[in-house]
Amino acid sequence: MKEQLKDDFWNKFQLHFSKVPRFVVSLNGFENFLHGQISNTLFIKIEDAKPFVMLHKISTQFFKINERNYLPQLTVARVLPRESLPIINSFIGEEGFKGKFKCTNITVLERTVEGKTTSAYKVRRQIELQN
Repeated sequence: MKEQLKDDFWNKFQLHFSKVPRFVVSLNGFENFLHGQISNTLFIKIEDAKPFVMLHKISTQFFKINERNYLPQLTVARVLPRESLPIINSFIGEEGFKGKFKCTNITVLERTVEGKTTSAYKVRRQIELQN
């Protein structure tokens, strides 16, 4: 019975997201922000975040959770020691970054957390977006 509930959940989830159209993602430049007391997060800016905001909205509706402010980004390094920032900034200042790719599917990742132990992410599902 438990497996049937899981199958029903994933079928509904897939149906909910499979109606989302494919979209192009344009990336433009590096930025960083403070991450805790001693580190920063380095990310690449997404030029038009509307498709990601739409996916976030669909997710919150599906899971019936409150929407919150959401700023999509492509994370390069999540916890960089603050003292490495000048070196990284000089590198990214010299290396401008622009790129594009087409988002054709959604990958659902899963990991387990037990106490202070967190497993590696595993691919749970791949959902094709609409042509």
